[in-house]
Amino acid sequence: MAKQKKPSIPPEIKSYIDEVAKKTAAAVSDAYKPLQQPQNAKAAFKNTEARLYALPVLKVKIKDDEEKIEELRTYGTPARSKSITRFSKSSTRMDPEEALEAIIKDKQACIESDQHEVDVLEEALEIIKPDPYYESVSDRYFEGLDNEAIAESLGCDATTVWRNRQRLIKSLSVRLYGTAAID
Repeated sequence: MAKQKKPSIPPEIKSYIDEVAKKTAAAVSDAYKPLQQPQNAKAAFKNTEARLYALPVLKVKIKDDEEKIEELRTYGTPARSKSITRFSKSSTRMDPEEALEAIIKDKQACIESDQHEVDVLEEALEIIKPDPYYESVSDRYFEGLDNEAIAESLGCDATTVWRNRQRLIKSLSVRLYGTAAID
């Protein structure tokens, strides 16, 4: 049995798919704006903490989304996929291959946005890695350890851990938000 050639997507449908992908990327970017533009140093600090807590989850989400794209490429969309209706135009009905391509582009746009956030945070973390109290940040936000457990591993007091983590988070805040993060 010969492998059938995939039919080409009409230009108007392809442009619609690209438009949907751009709008999705813009919507994801807009969703992150409250985290990206704090009004003062306190908000910048809290936003930095929220972003650090989210970092491990975002990494898992990216892997899950990449696996979902591979599943979609291998098996296609489910017969009754709700995500297909999102890509339907009122006057034009997309065939399953066009809908699949739109869903994949949409998922790829989300992955790119999430990966950008991961890259920005990892780049900022690289700057504080040489600090002897870097572990107070990584253990707290990525491992979920409390100050006492971190203090035990660092061989210092829990108050020292807290104080140095605050200092490092303020440094990250300035790196991520600029002058808005300065008291």
